[in-house]
Amino acid sequence: MKHFSLSYLFLLTALYPSAIYSMDIPDDFRELECDIRLRVRPFEQEDPTTRSAGELVPYTHPLIPLKKGVSNNWCGYVAAKNLASIVPNSVTAVSGSWVVPTVSAPSTHNLSDTYSSLWIGIDGYNNATVEQIGTAHEWHNGKAVHYAWFEMYPNAAFEITGFPVIPGDAISASIEYKGNNIFLMTISNTTRKVYTTIPTAYTTSTSAVRACAEWIAEAPYMKTILPLAHFSPIAFSKCTATIGGASGGINNPNWKSDNIAMKSAIMVPKAIASPLQANGQSFNVMWLHE
Repeated sequence: MKHFSLSYLFLLTALYPSAIYSMDIPDDFRELECDIRLRVRPFEQEDPTTRSAGELVPYTHPLIPLKKGVSNNWCGYVAAKNLASIVPNSVTAVSGSWVVPTVSAPSTHNLSDTYSSLWIGIDGYNNATVEQIGTAHEWHNGKAVHYAWFEMYPNAAFEITGFPVIPGDAISASIEYKGNNIFLMTISNTTRKVYTTIPTAYTTSTSAVRACAEWIAEAPYMKTILPLAHFSPIAFSKCTATIGGASGGINNPNWKSDNIAMKSAIMVPKAIASPLQANGQSFNVMWLHE
């Protein structure tokens, strides 16, 4: 586990002058000093220090498509200049908000643990990198578990410890590309009026394509797709991006968007996203099956 103090973040900001906050933080919000640690899920080996780098697997996975508008692991919306082919370096920012759901015990009697993640991100729809930040909502050992995390796929995921993720709270997150391979990630709990910014030492990537933006509820991945946690309906809002120099909501006419339903390999619906609301920035996700 590594800890980065506020003074270290100030040092990084001095080293990277472009590393300013990518979301407007109200003056009455308090910045949290959070620990950043490798996320090891309950069924994995608990001590990550005893594992080799090759054993540290990501928490999520790029889109696993079944057909157009249907995925094995994603549910939500994607926006891109071109959904069918990659337009590199076209996405410079993405942001969104959601309300932390409750999580219920599995409805399938032979399941003990289930998993879900909510995130905003760049890449992963039509390429093999993803830069993402969000919250996780799991059922483990008979109780719900909630926490914040980020990931620079294909690298391993990190938990943001000390950041409050409580059912009913409103969460906002943003990612902004600052140049020089640096992504600035910020997450805030607007109900608790706190926020934290991820040190850019963790969010630098030379392989990021920056071809699409996403607002996603996901069934996480560990060598296979994990059972989807039974979450209450999720409300996404304030979903915006900057693509090809234009900024706006998911349905901005300067780009294309895709509403993705999550289904099993045999096409059993697992989660669906509603049509966009009139403002083009809001939608709901409904859980249907593990």
